[in-house]
Amino acid sequence: MDVTSALAFGHDLNTLEGGEVELQLHIQRVFEMLGRRLVMPVPYWRYVRLPADRALDRSLVHLHEAVLGFIVQARKRMTDRPELREAPENFLEGMLAAQEADGKFTDEEIIGNVFTLLLAGEDTTAHTMAWTLWFLAQHNDIQEHWAQEADDVLGGELVPSGYETIAELRYGEAVLRESMRLKPVAVALAIESVSDTTSAGTLIPAGTRLWLATRRAGLQAVQRGDVFDPERWLEDGEDAGGAPDQKSFLAFGAGPRFCPGRNLAFLESKTTMAMIARNFHIELDENAGPVSEHNTFTMIPKGLRVRLRERAPERPALV
Repeated sequence: MDVTSALAFGHDLNTLEGGEVELQLHIQRVFEMLGRRLVMPVPYWRYVRLPADRALDRSLVHLHEAVLGFIVQARKRMTDRPELREAPENFLEGMLAAQEADGKFTDEEIIGNVFTLLLAGEDTTAHTMAWTLWFLAQHNDIQEHWAQEADDVLGGELVPSGYETIAELRYGEAVLRESMRLKPVAVALAIESVSDTTSAGTLIPAGTRLWLATRRAGLQAVQRGDVFDPERWLEDGEDAGGAPDQKSFLAFGAGPRFCPGRNLAFLESKTTMAMIARNFHIELDENAGPVSEHNTFTMIPKGLRVRLRERAPERPALV
């Protein structure tokens, strides 16, 4: 939440030191209701407002007012620092600079885009890392491979110093890709065809609403689809046949509406997971019971508890 809010509108919510903030609670309510409404056979909320729907309305009003406040702050920063118009430091400043340049963006459109970025980046990356921890705890050899790569790449650095360093974590990215293939936080994509088209011999008229099962595609697109094997994503993977076709990896969608947060998600995940793997050995908590999939708007690992055992007490660890 802190990373996403800083990138979206240049505001550090500081939830790590301050605990949950009101804005975070409102965002969580939006996610819960999105998941609930997606599976409802009848859109009852258009006719009857239940207490949960009225609570959602209040949360949306609060979030709208909060983003308006961030816009006011951003405009003041850009007035005080005119250079931000040419080199914006966050997504909101970039949108406001574009608005000033061509006047096409309305404030409502800016609010909608910032809100979308905030929602899309708030828990998807966190749940991806949680599922990855679950896989690593069950595959000690893979965990050790990533720990060694992180140690080799980071060297004497406690944290990655820049993007170039993170880009060298190729095995780590392969682990994340495999985790997202088997446990995508977005198990399906809801889309609508804009023109008549034919797919796999099936005519899809314009305006048809489709529910695409991304996990099924990921399972069928590779050999041994039910096996957790990060090696397949390396250049010499898939039994030396090369990495799978990138179009088969649908965790971020595909085409012109490809998720714009893809690179950020990998940047955050590779950074965090590399430091965890390097500094700690990951074990499942044997007292926690089985881990199950819990679907709200995203797929959450329910009942997941892990133990982190420090690898090298003589080296400072991030805790």
